[in-house]
Amino acid sequence: MEKLLTMDGNMNLLVDPYAISIPEYKALVDKDVSKRKEVSKQEFAYLWFLFETADKRNPYKEYNYEERKEHLRKDIMPKGWKATKEFANAVKRYKAHNYTRMKALLDSSRTAADKLRGYFDTVDLLEVDENGKLRFSSKDLVANISNLGKVMDGLKKLEEIVKKEEEHDDSQIRGGGQLGLIESGSIGVDEHGNFK
Repeated sequence: MEKLLTMDGNMNLLVDPYAISIPEYKALVDKDVSKRKEVSKQEFAYLWFLFETADKRNPYKEYNYEERKEHLRKDIMPKGWKATKEFANAVKRYKAHNYTRMKALLDSSRTAADKLRGYFDTVDLLEVDENGKLRFSSKDLVANISNLGKVMDGLKKLEEIVKKEEEHDDSQIRGGGQLGLIESGSIGVDEHGNFK
């Protein structure tokens, strides 16, 4: 996951220096004429909320992709904001480098679960077709309901896989190395240098 924003000691949101080193993100900041680069900060927040759907801190994670886009546009972006070419390039960059197959699969699975919910919301066991036959079978409905647990378990497993994938990515350090056990907090060291 690419870090786009940081916070200073006074809880002010800042564009991370790493982000400015990437041309697509730098272009967002450069085109932002607001005094404290507030629009580019909002655009970076939009990117994070849009694609980091396994992060428990993301209040938009339960929405499907299209719903997230709509909510984010209303909740985060300034009134009258329109996506620019620079923003579209930043979205492509972020998606290419952060939106893994597993995240995409999780999003697709959530969308399918939403459609399944729509089916349950609209099924009418008394509805008949043009020939007078029942359109829906109660037997099929019961079978579908009994499989809902499997669907939910599958979604939870996918969420766990994506979360582990992100934790693994967060443990990477520059140069392709990984954090050691001490740096990652898996093993602690007391004030005398002893492992705990």
